[in-house]
Amino acid sequence: MTRPLTRAADGRPAAPVRMLHLGLGGFFRAHQAWYTEHAPDASRWGIAAFTGRSTDLVARLAAQDGAYTLVTRGADGDAFEVVGSVTAVHGGGEDAEWLAYWRRPELAVVTLTVTEAGYARATPPRPRRPLPRRPLPRRPRPRRLRPPRSQPRRPRPWRGGWRPGWRRDGGPGEGRWRSCPATTCRATAS
Repeated sequence: MTRPLTRAADGRPAAPVRMLHLGLGGFFRAHQAWYTEHAPDASRWGIAAFTGRSTDLVARLAAQDGAYTLVTRGADGDAFEVVGSVTAVHGGGEDAEWLAYWRRPELAVVTLTVTEAGYARATPPRPRRPLPRRPLPRRPRPRRLRPPRSQPRRPRPWRGGWRPGWRRDGGPGEGRWRSCPATTCRATAS
């Protein structure tokens, strides 16, 4: 039998609790707790984790101050690593502790893990009735909008002479339309 882990011998000192997690299962310990352990500021982020069902895991982790060994399997063999980001562990029935963490001003993150055991149905689902086959209502076609013009329209004559607005500078095929007063537009418009 292996010896229990301790923070003094195997891990880092316990970080202050700033994260609260519900669901102390293998997925949480292999992913979220591991990433928290490897964060650059890991010494400032401790996790208080609550289990939803079994208190056996809580008793085993509490005996080791929340530290545990993560085994990573690879082609070149297994790698063993002590993860100490879980600072406190609690059972699902410890409501007073759960609410006490919520009242702490330093609490910054609350997460939960729901796995297939948590959302699987105890009874098989009822068979659904097929939807009635009726045609979808026709929608009116959207009106086609004209694309914007790359250049403004040429000025058009109006009562009293040419409308003040735009003229083209430069020779044929070059230049731009520019704004101009009524007198110059009238003189240059052709």
